[in-house]
Amino acid sequence: MDWHQILILWGLIASIAYLSTTYDTSFAFDRPVPSAIIILAACGASIIAGERLWPIALHSSPDFTPIPLTERRFSHSRQSSGASVLSVDGTPANGPTSRLRQARIFFLALLLCVCLRVEVLHRVTLNTQCTVHGLQAFLPLVLAIEDYFLNQRSRTVGLPDGKLVGFLAVFRDRVKRSRFTNLGTSLLLGCSSLLGSVLDVTPRSTIICAATLRFIHDIPLLQFSGFILDGLLLIIIVRLAGLHTHNTNRSPRVLGWCLVLSSLVLLAAGGIAFLSLPDERYWTKNVPVAYYASILKFSLAVCVTVQFAIRSVYKCGVLRSAMLCVAAASLTLGFFSAWNYVTSLGQLSGFKIMLSSVAIIISLVIYMMPESTSRTNDLSTKSTLTNSLPTLPIWILAPLLAIVLAQGTLWYHSGLHITEHPIDKLIRHGDTLHETWTKQAGTGSSLAETVKAYVVRYGRHPPPSFDKWYKFAAKRSSVVFNDFDSIEDDLKPFWALSPRELRSRTTWEISRPGNGVASISIRGGKASIGPYTPDTHRWMLEGTMHMMKDFVNILPDMDLAMNINDECRVSVPHEDITWLENIGRARASQRSEHAVSHFSEKRGATWPELHQQDDTERVGRPRFQSMFYDYGSVACPPSSPARTARIWNRKSLCLSCSRPHSDGHFVSDWHLAGSICHQPDLADLHGFYLSPASFTGTRKLRPVFSQSKADGFADILYPSSWNYMNKVEYAPIPQNPDVPFQKKSKTIFWRGTTSEGVSSNSGTWKGMTRQRLVHLANHATSPQTLLLPSGSNNFKYTPISPQDLKSRLTPTLVDISLVGDIARCGGRDCDDQNLEFGPRPPYTDFQTHWSNAYLLDTDGAGFSGRFLPFLQSRSLPFKAALFREWYDDRLVAWKHFVPIDIRLHGLWSTLVYFAGWDGGKWQGHQKEAEKIAEAGREWVGKVVRKEDMEIYLFRLLLEWGRLTDENREVLGFTMEGVKERGDEDDEMAEIATEMEKEEFVSRRSRL
Repeated sequence: MDWHQILILWGLIASIAYLSTTYDTSFAFDRPVPSAIIILAACGASIIAGERLWPIALHSSPDFTPIPLTERRFSHSRQSSGASVLSVDGTPANGPTSRLRQARIFFLALLLCVCLRVEVLHRVTLNTQCTVHGLQAFLPLVLAIEDYFLNQRSRTVGLPDGKLVGFLAVFRDRVKRSRFTNLGTSLLLGCSSLLGSVLDVTPRSTIICAATLRFIHDIPLLQFSGFILDGLLLIIIVRLAGLHTHNTNRSPRVLGWCLVLSSLVLLAAGGIAFLSLPDERYWTKNVPVAYYASILKFSLAVCVTVQFAIRSVYKCGVLRSAMLCVAAASLTLGFFSAWNYVTSLGQLSGFKIMLSSVAIIISLVIYMMPESTSRTNDLSTKSTLTNSLPTLPIWILAPLLAIVLAQGTLWYHSGLHITEHPIDKLIRHGDTLHETWTKQAGTGSSLAETVKAYVVRYGRHPPPSFDKWYKFAAKRSSVVFNDFDSIEDDLKPFWALSPRELRSRTTWEISRPGNGVASISIRGGKASIGPYTPDTHRWMLEGTMHMMKDFVNILPDMDLAMNINDECRVSVPHEDITWLENIGRARASQRSEHAVSHFSEKRGATWPELHQQDDTERVGRPRFQSMFYDYGSVACPPSSPARTARIWNRKSLCLSCSRPHSDGHFVSDWHLAGSICHQPDLADLHGFYLSPASFTGTRKLRPVFSQSKADGFADILYPSSWNYMNKVEYAPIPQNPDVPFQKKSKTIFWRGTTSEGVSSNSGTWKGMTRQRLVHLANHATSPQTLLLPSGSNNFKYTPISPQDLKSRLTPTLVDISLVGDIARCGGRDCDDQNLEFGPRPPYTDFQTHWSNAYLLDTDGAGFSGRFLPFLQSRSLPFKAALFREWYDDRLVAWKHFVPIDIRLHGLWSTLVYFAGWDGGKWQGHQKEAEKIAEAGREWVGKVVRKEDMEIYLFRLLLEWGRLTDENREVLGFTMEGVKERGDEDDEMAEIATEMEKEEFVSRRSRL
């Protein structure tokens, strides 16, 4: 074998390995029909062009020996009866007409199979979470079976070599002479590969595959149909290209033209159905840029693989090439699965997986033995699936052996047990973070000190009336004076826009009825609700005005654009927002030497008058459609996974997506967990991204104030009227008291409705957080991986069947359920959800929550309004959320609450840590649970009170007032502008006269 042939095989192995590790993140499978059209056309064109530029000269091989297709025992009788016989190239000897007819039949069959295969793939990708382990590893067996019945069964088995000495030599001789070598080795390869996929350690995704769904049994049938079609395609391609006869008159060009024609047939047939649907038409007109890049890269990889595969087939044989492809794919997937598991969870018990990998290598070695022994001149030992290549050395498997060695090294060095529970470390880290944050946030012992800290922190003077804000905060016993970084981050890009432009964009938003934005107008120290405000949402604005009633007389004249929808809306692409933030950062840090400490006069006249306008910016977008790539991820860097990867295979949990912010199952960085840039799988894990109910987005920076926002959105956060007006409040009553933690029922409790997103004949409800939560708690169909005690002071990730989970969670109870009618659904999705989640318990009084030790909180269409009451209680709140609010910087995960990844894969492990396991055999950490519950209760009573909401909004509006002022470059508060009243102690005394001085001093000392 020359190096040219070696490079072909190694190129095939490398390209298959690359495809195996990248196809799960390709946008191509998100739209399988148009992707198939593009890939088929590209492959066909590359085959035709490749044959011209790099022709395959099979006839030049000196070892070529043609083999008849017919079985030898029938050839004599057929010849004697006058029937047509086959020539040495396997084609009918009596005419080209038969050959042409045969080629046409194979050509049409290939077209039909390709089109059917694309449709099967399309249907399977719609519900990949319900797929089972595929049978594609047995495709070499299909070829071996055909070879056996056409050739091996009738060939003569030679006598054993009497000169052989030693077991290995005798074994190799028997393998060489056996008719069943191809069958046995391909069967061993298929079983080993299937065993490796069955033993795959990657946990299952929590996306719903419910036993109640009608299609749950159709997916495996479709997968089996796909395997049958793959086998037929392989056989047809072999025959069409003449590979079964070594026909040198045929070339791969015929295959290339067939693939091109298949793409045209799909384009004609599928295009009509594709363009008849509004959603598909919209996608066709607005194809994401990421799709173009992904399909180009994927098509190129497939074309390169096809080129190597064709040359490998012609040089080394069909069966050998197929076995190398299966082995390369199986071993590569096994290694990366083990790698993700070890790097994410810190351990791997992979002995069985290693056995399957070793068995794959053994099957290849045994298969290659016949070609490694001395050659025989007996024509009957030849197989139509082999080629002209005399030998194939074992060391050609070096890349595959390297993968197995790397997998073994990974398994050997990974710990089978975890010696310290990650939550123990996270609690200690939470204590440290809280202490650090408190020290830098609350040093407001004097106005001068607070002003100095502001200048150092933000590089400019505070806004005018800062002294009035300081008095306002001090009178309300605020413990936060310095850390308002969330305001700084929200307003930073707006510094890049002129005050006039900010006012103009505000007017643009509030002058369009039905836009989902209402307005509050402040004139002459009074606030009023602007026009075009729906009556259904007036309470939101009234609550905000009530929040500012004690300081509105200090605010300058301005208009505020208030988002009245649940969802945030301003999503500026990364390239634009980065440019704006850089300019804003430079402008915001410029400090005037002679600051003006009062806002400009007659500011009200600078705001444009409101005139009703029509909104033409967002016309044409279908309702209830995924917006992850149009709005959700555009603020991420272009190279980030959220913009370059599409996790279309929803079956497996994306461990690499959660790894940056996790320690195993547990969230280690709550703020980073809110970033979607490293989490492309979130596109299918929240209703906000899947199918928002009232989302009205813009990709232009607009000054819109929202109650909450997801990562990447540029809305300006402000305290919600929902919490301020006690729409849901913590108010225990004698009938529903809030007893101490140790006396509460050891129950994890959640009630809610299907308000997260809209699912109308789309099946998107299967990925929404609330539905996933209820399914996981009550109807899980796949094993759940838990971190459990294993021996003395050791822990181990262990899969637990759904049947065993609840029984072994005792004495902890799981009470998680939807209530009320299924909302925000349409068509079959309503029936499917009613079947999956019914019957449902009735609505309960909110105050009944306090009887449960563990309270679970999740998002709805926007932020959850129940989290603050949960924090105020003596129960331990668990929070799984996408949206962030104004107070998020003030709370520390594992210190004040327990964070849960939005994938929910760590829910049970977290609950087991606190509540115990296996009927109380492992007691858990009740004291730690109570400690977090009490710390959260105490801290929220200091930093997230109604008074703190007022303080935050006051400071936010002072900053916004400066931003919209024509003289903002010179506006600023300085201590020079304060009336002379003595030293800083006099300042403190003046504030203290309005409250009990001793109480004021004692509060300060405690901070």
